[in-house]
Amino acid sequence: MRIRPWIFSVLLLPASLFADVTGGPGVTVLATPPPSVQWNQLESNTDIFAFKEVSNVMLPLPVLVDATTPGTYASESDLTPGFIPAGTVVNSYLVHSDPNEPLLPDVLVPYLNRLLTFNEQIVGLMFLDTTLQASNLFLAAPGTAYPPPQVDWGLKLDVDDGPIIWSGSKVTWNSQTGSGADGGGEDDIRVVTVTAPVPEPGTLWLPAAALGLLLLWRWRSTLSQRP
Repeated sequence: MRIRPWIFSVLLLPASLFADVTGGPGVTVLATPPPSVQWNQLESNTDIFAFKEVSNVMLPLPVLVDATTPGTYASESDLTPGFIPAGTVVNSYLVHSDPNEPLLPDVLVPYLNRLLTFNEQIVGLMFLDTTLQASNLFLAAPGTAYPPPQVDWGLKLDVDDGPIIWSGSKVTWNSQTGSGADGGGEDDIRVVTVTAPVPEPGTLWLPAAALGLLLLWRWRSTLSQRP
């Protein structure tokens, strides 16, 4: 069987080029947005969930975010609010926790040291209910049902949640999400990103080698076709 060199080109590309977000232990990354992130619809007592909501959306208006700089966010006094300018092309991700608990008792379920790594530059985080709700107009996943405006679904940094640590392309999640006696209880944040960062030098040789193999194959094919 003849193996085409372009197959090696694909195999040699780093896996990170194909993954927008990856999660460590206790993080389930969904390939597509779920039908609903309303109370009691996407639940786990061990895992938080992450998924891409929208891709390459140009913002028609400035969008407010609660954190604009990397850092440790342990209370609302730590927030660094600001606007992502209109005209910016962004992607958005929702990170979601919702315990699956029986009716009683109402308990706090810990989700600690959950690490998410993004293959894109993070430009803002949203924690607060009002910020999340307002940005749904541009950044919510089409076809996904979100909590209604009167429902608490953001992180309560001054109460049970945090710290959330934003370091470069990584976000470390810590929360204690109330079960709401399974009448409903969840915590969410939204991560806004722009284009993927430049690959690290250690990974550059992989696509370069793949491209070299492809060019070599094309050169040899050209020689074989000459009279």
